[in-house]
Amino acid sequence: MKQPEHYGNATEGPNTVRYLAGHLFPDLRNRAMGDRGAGMLGVTVGAEGDMAGNQLFEWELREFTGADSTTPEHRHLWETVYFILKGNGYATLQKEGGPERRLDWKEGDMFLVEANEYHNHRPVSVGARFLQFKASGYFRGVGIDPWTMQNKPGTKVNVR
Repeated sequence: MKQPEHYGNATEGPNTVRYLAGHLFPDLRNRAMGDRGAGMLGVTVGAEGDMAGNQLFEWELREFTGADSTTPEHRHLWETVYFILKGNGYATLQKEGGPERRLDWKEGDMFLVEANEYHNHRPVSVGARFLQFKASGYFRGVGIDPWTMQNKPGTKVNVR
């Protein structure tokens, strides 16, 4: 039996979903999402009442709505795995002190951004959609804000 979704008064972003173990999220390729700003739609999903109170794991679903959409160039304390649900685009990646590199991605691809690695994502096709898996809940659990991000020098954050 499908459990009903419920939305909390969370500060992580619009339409934040809290879920229980065994929850079903159907049709992620076409799911309706809220406006995240900067030409992106999105929903953030986090655990609630999981086995043994585990709230380590969180994920986010994002879609680019414009050709000039982008995520901010930033880094954070946790690794993030990206799975591309539709469309294509690219990521720029840069380790501290290293050269910037470009990683082209398309539907069906999966890649990892390392902890503390500067990164951002840009679409090549409007409607490109990705799912990201991260352990940011751990950092909240030990008293570190899960949205602690450091912008790449010279950039601004404009996504909620």
